[in-house]
Amino acid sequence: MRNRSSSLLFFLFFLFFVQNTDAQENSISDTTVGFRAAINPVTIVSTQTAHQADSLPFTTTTINKVEQRAYSVRSSDEVLRLIPGTYVDRTWGVFSKNSGISMRGLDGNNRVLILLDGAPLNKSSYGMVTWNMVSPDQVESVDVVVGPSSSVYGNNAMTGVVSINTIKPKRPLEGSVNLSVGEYGILGISGRMAGRSKVHGLYWDIAPSYQEGDGYFIDSKELRDSTSAKVYIVEKRVNLRMGGDVKPGITIHGAYTIYEDKRGAGKKVYLNDGSYDSYFDQSAQVSINAKHEKGTLTSRVYLQSESYDKQSESINKAGDTYKLSYTHQVSHDAGLWVASTFNKSWYGQVTTGLELRYGRIDAHDIYRTSTDDIVRSGNMVTVGAFLQDEILFASHTLLTGGIRVDAAEFYNGKLTVIDPTKATGFSSNSNQSFSSTQWYAISPRVGVKQFISDKISLHAALSSGFMPAKLDDLCSSRKITKGFKIANPNLKPETLNSAEVGITMNPNKDLSINVTGYYSYGVNFQYFVATGDSVDTGGTDRKPILMRDNVGEVEIKGVELSIQWQLLNHLLVRASGSSSSSKIMKFSSAIAAANLKGMAITEVPDYLASAGVVYIRKNSSVGLTFSHVGRQWIDDVNTQRLSDYQTFDLHLEHTMKGGIHVWVDIQNIFDQLYVDKKGMNCPGRFFMGGLRYEF
Repeated sequence: MRNRSSSLLFFLFFLFFVQNTDAQENSISDTTVGFRAAINPVTIVSTQTAHQADSLPFTTTTINKVEQRAYSVRSSDEVLRLIPGTYVDRTWGVFSKNSGISMRGLDGNNRVLILLDGAPLNKSSYGMVTWNMVSPDQVESVDVVVGPSSSVYGNNAMTGVVSINTIKPKRPLEGSVNLSVGEYGILGISGRMAGRSKVHGLYWDIAPSYQEGDGYFIDSKELRDSTSAKVYIVEKRVNLRMGGDVKPGITIHGAYTIYEDKRGAGKKVYLNDGSYDSYFDQSAQVSINAKHEKGTLTSRVYLQSESYDKQSESINKAGDTYKLSYTHQVSHDAGLWVASTFNKSWYGQVTTGLELRYGRIDAHDIYRTSTDDIVRSGNMVTVGAFLQDEILFASHTLLTGGIRVDAAEFYNGKLTVIDPTKATGFSSNSNQSFSSTQWYAISPRVGVKQFISDKISLHAALSSGFMPAKLDDLCSSRKITKGFKIANPNLKPETLNSAEVGITMNPNKDLSINVTGYYSYGVNFQYFVATGDSVDTGGTDRKPILMRDNVGEVEIKGVELSIQWQLLNHLLVRASGSSSSSKIMKFSSAIAAANLKGMAITEVPDYLASAGVVYIRKNSSVGLTFSHVGRQWIDDVNTQRLSDYQTFDLHLEHTMKGGIHVWVDIQNIFDQLYVDKKGMNCPGRFFMGGLRYEF
């Protein structure tokens, strides 16, 4: 049935695609301009000042909306596969509850800073980002700088920064409506309506969406039993943005997002909805940009809250022990950013700024089939200040230097355990209050860009980034997939010192080739390690006890290649490849059962490659992407390894009379089957199609 419906969907679209219509040629506007901007875009993410990407001494890439919309991309994170050295972990496709983004040979979401219109999306609780909150309909461009950027952005920017920039409407009324249908019962509707007034340039933009799906079985047929269930999905989202010119030289921008979802976790025993994860997220920000006689001033206030609910039910193999637990967790993040860039002078262009961030977590684990009751909470506040200068010498050498100082404090950390049983592994009642802890970090960065000619340039950079501990690691003891995790309130920030050199070649205005090599050395590296102990939680097997600890020093080295080539006016080719080696060089954990010196870091592919080809002409477009993910270790002692895999994705779109777009996405065309670190299956070949009307 699945193959029959997929073939029918593709055949119907093919008829639309090849028909000879008189659709308007402006259905895909400014294609040539959009492609040209993709070769050498203007970006501010690396230094907070506007530069063309090839003039910066740091590896920077931009993917604009013309290119992004031509790819098979269902969420904004998927396009990051085209960025060299970037690994996107979204094994379950649209059914994934989240996405993991990592760069340059290090694992974990919390080492890459994600910004939406300048406001951070990373949470203090886990460091992760709810990517499903971002509306692809409102994305103008995605800017990425790879390499430590803590000298400007502080924590989370240890291996890079992803900046998502939203569309600002240009006409009195514009928008779109998109209807979609796909395999596994996927049904969706999304839209966007926006406008701009001639009075003060006031604009507004609202983008609601809804999607549901029956899902698929993530466990293999060999392991499937009566408790196996599909990973269903129901999600709703509304993104609202507005702003304008308060008066000449002063602009204001405001945004609010509300997101709610419920996703099956693949297990069901007695309850109708089985095991599931549910998020209710809200975020808001207000930013003001003011021009003054000495430069510009940017200020931003941002807020983010998340209410996370998790229901878990299971039964042992004998069928005589049933477990039901429920987790309710609330996290809050807030911050203030103020930065000023001064006009260029004899000492260069100076940017200075101040940032204040606050985070809190409150969680309650309730066990319905036992007496266990666990409450955990903690707070963190961070203050940072930075200074940066950019100097251009004789129009062919750019020197950029900067430094940021951060101070952070973890306080009011608590862990309370009441009436524990084997279900949680705690031996007795406990009421712990963790001592306050303070940390300090200094993050310098210096880079130089040397233009040998108008076609060849060299760059070199030295930088340092840091990542503080996350609240969940500091104050939470709980069951996780790998075992039983215990809190470590003494966890220290990790620091990454990095050096890179690169060459950029532009044989002509339509071709750009960049090769970069880097070497990084990490100190106080944070890593999940097994203590050697285990607990009996009443299941079939005992669960290993784990802790995130500062295990010592790590070494990462690698090389990256990226190519961007515009052929004629309607064809754009983008390709990248990267290879990295990540190893633990010194191991000094006091609680680990095994010495991990010389071991490779887990969940880091040894090789990544990607390519994207976009063809847009008149009323039709084709986008083909390729992604290769190399082998990766999934246990700390390097005994279990995931195989490499490759996927091809295709997007076809055609504009009919009346401005109606018909489109089809085919992800994983050749039905490559692979599993994630938990052994769960990807959905395989996946079809989606739909209609979109733009006005």
